[in-house]
Amino acid sequence: MIKELILKFINKKNCNYKKLKNVELYNEIQKDVWDHHLFKGLEEKEIEKINNTIPIPNIYSDFLKEINGCNLLEEEILFYGMEKFEKGLSQMEKSYQPKDIVWENRQSDYNFDIEKYFIIGEIYEEIIFVIDKQSNAVLSINVDTGKTIKTYNDLYALIKHQLSKYF
Repeated sequence: MIKELILKFINKKNCNYKKLKNVELYNEIQKDVWDHHLFKGLEEKEIEKINNTIPIPNIYSDFLKEINGCNLLEEEILFYGMEKFEKGLSQMEKSYQPKDIVWENRQSDYNFDIEKYFIIGEIYEEIIFVIDKQSNAVLSINVDTGKTIKTYNDLYALIKHQLSKYF
């Protein structure tokens, strides 16, 4: 469902496409510069591996099953996933990885209560996307001030809103 939404926006630009084992790449202009990276969804055992380290809200584990994170607009918008350096990946495939969700959720240098939120993505390290651990609300937060910018009903609404700004 979310992957379809992202592809709907990407395909407005008549992109070139390349599929690797772990990622689908799309570009708009330059032949070998890939503007958008959609990482192959995770299996249940991989999600459990993350859950054993940090508990993942259900709405985000559903997202990870569909897409293991993504980098959009030349990494302007990121949604985190699990780095996977499995056997048999080419050097190119190893170079395309999502920003690691476990590492991002273990940082403590934010201007908000990290224990209250599960961090799922960002825009240029200026805006952080989070899920409130109690209410499951999806929010965008200003990194510098720690103030909520906008609250969304769900992850789909957040992604649709962010992509509609650029496409």
